[in-house]
Amino acid sequence: MPNPQDYSSAIKHYTEALEEDEEDITALCNRSAAYYCMELFKTSLKDADAVLAIDNTCSKAWERRGLALHGMGRKNEAQKAFTDGLMLGWEIDGYLNMLRQLGLNPPSKHLGAADAAPAGPPKRAPQQQPAAPAKPPTPAAPRQAAPAAAPSPAAAKAPSAARSPPRAAHGAHSVSADDDEASSAPSGRAPAPSAPVPMGKQAKRAAQAAAAAGSAESREGDGVLTITASKNTQNRDPGQAAALAAAQNLIAHGIGNATTDEQIALGYLQVNTGRYKEGMEIFNRLLKKDKKLIAAYLGRGTAYALQGNLTAACNDFGHALEIDPNVSDAWKRRGQTRAALGLDAEAIKDLTKAASISADYECFHQRGIVYHKMHDYRKGLQDFRKALDLEANNPITWNFVGLCENSLGHTREAIIAYQRATQLDPNFKEAWANLAQAHRDGGDRATSEKVFARAFEVDAKYVHGHHLRGLLYYGCGEIRLALADFSKGVDYDPNDRNCQLMKAVCMHSLGNLSGAVAEYSALLRLDPGHQCYYQKELVLYLHKKLDAKIHTYSPDVDLDPYFKEAYCKRHPTNHPRLCNYIPQKPFSSKTADIKLSDKAPTPEMAKLVDLSRRFGKLIQLRTPGFLSNLRQHRMCGLAIIHMAQQARAWWRQVSPPPPPPPPLGRRRSLSPAPPPPPPPPPGGPGAF
Repeated sequence: MPNPQDYSSAIKHYTEALEEDEEDITALCNRSAAYYCMELFKTSLKDADAVLAIDNTCSKAWERRGLALHGMGRKNEAQKAFTDGLMLGWEIDGYLNMLRQLGLNPPSKHLGAADAAPAGPPKRAPQQQPAAPAKPPTPAAPRQAAPAAAPSPAAAKAPSAARSPPRAAHGAHSVSADDDEASSAPSGRAPAPSAPVPMGKQAKRAAQAAAAAGSAESREGDGVLTITASKNTQNRDPGQAAALAAAQNLIAHGIGNATTDEQIALGYLQVNTGRYKEGMEIFNRLLKKDKKLIAAYLGRGTAYALQGNLTAACNDFGHALEIDPNVSDAWKRRGQTRAALGLDAEAIKDLTKAASISADYECFHQRGIVYHKMHDYRKGLQDFRKALDLEANNPITWNFVGLCENSLGHTREAIIAYQRATQLDPNFKEAWANLAQAHRDGGDRATSEKVFARAFEVDAKYVHGHHLRGLLYYGCGEIRLALADFSKGVDYDPNDRNCQLMKAVCMHSLGNLSGAVAEYSALLRLDPGHQCYYQKELVLYLHKKLDAKIHTYSPDVDLDPYFKEAYCKRHPTNHPRLCNYIPQKPFSSKTADIKLSDKAPTPEMAKLVDLSRRFGKLIQLRTPGFLSNLRQHRMCGLAIIHMAQQARAWWRQVSPPPPPPPPLGRRRSLSPAPPPPPPPPPGGPGAF
């Protein structure tokens, strides 16, 4: 054992060096070590902290700090310091040896890993199912937004949004749904999976420990740990983060060999940070050594899925299941990937199998999404309710519950579910939009407007929200307000077909026919087969007849019979039976558009419009579920006035006024009264 005088001499020389340069990191580290060897732990800690104050990336300083703290009996702080040093350059085997020598407890999974490294490819340890299976790929979709109903045949498709499933239900999938359908879940094909590779057992506790150590940053998006570089180590080697993950037992489907598990963790890290090529190269190398490594198939399959290669992803998940059919995570991932491919029945089977192995939240949530996409809302609702029994505070699942309830006609239950989602996540704009839609479905315009305003507080440029509020205004007969919302949607996203369609419909309604034709044409350039082709043809036909006498033309005669049938049935615009239809001539600037005004052109007409307001509201059914439509009220009021005018004209025609009576003299005043007039002939007003 070295003589203590040797340490004293060394300390003297290091001190002299520090007198010349107070920030000599090497001298400080070495003096800290010398003090430690002399059991001067407080002084050793002081020198180690001085180094870290100069450069907190010095792994040797973290080691010196850990040793000094351990010598002072502060074991928890010592282990934290060693963990930080591991992130900055230590090899995992050295980390484990240090813990053993100091009597600290290394992760039990790696107790034998450093003692005997295998000569050849690592032997596979028995696969054990994790206690908390990691999350499968989740749909890459905004948050699910809201159900939408188009107000007329003009609105061929109503939009959807998405949330967002996990912040992939929070995130972004925007697909189209038919008029009466909810729009928060995939329609047609589900989007490609996009989720972190699983990081394994006890993820939450490990994430908290790693975050406390400042060595790894946990991103806990639905209970799954994703390893990323910490804020202090973003530019450092990702292998260090992988080594820490392996050391802290964060690797799902690891085999218990430190070297292999570290490579698995590194591959996961590359995939989770978007470096798919690098991650796949790691997994390919691992599979060359061991073709039965489940973690490598899961990691590579996820990388394929995130890149859109869903078939290859399914194959990799299938290989993992061939090796071990009891891996719930593989069943879940393949189930969602199959849903993204449109194989809904197969996806349901895979997710059901996953639930039979490990009935966790994610199994029920993902299967509920598939059922929702299949429009089986009752089964979807059952699965979402089961998911909430396991994880009651997930706003995405509550949003899906609301969508299913609303699709089943349970508006009150849907409102409760959406309110719960917004309470859990006040920035969940899709849930706010869904809640506004539910109030609209209940006929409560005022509340719906307030909730839409709350959604725009979260995101003022929320295109789908502008589309949905535009539909609310359109359904209330407020065409100009609706046009303003649809125009904002087009301004924010020129490729949004739903807003562009409804913008054209509003222009059509307001008599701006040239503007409507321009918007329909722009939409047809984006989608040549869009149903708005029929509406554009009708606008062109109407524009030609604006100045013609109404009795000189008839759409029933002028338009091709099959054109009208195809429009009503939404047949493809290139249907063979449309071959006989002659398209309308292009728009002519010679005929001016209709110019509408909020004011009546004459006092007489203003009186009629005011009078119509007294009668128009009589058509409104005062019950939940019915919006008050100002246009319909005005039409009803004017129709009532017209019927009254017609009745008065008829009575005057069949009952001419009697001749004036002769002058009343003395004799006539004493004559008996004349008999009453005969009743009107049958067939007059009131006869049916």
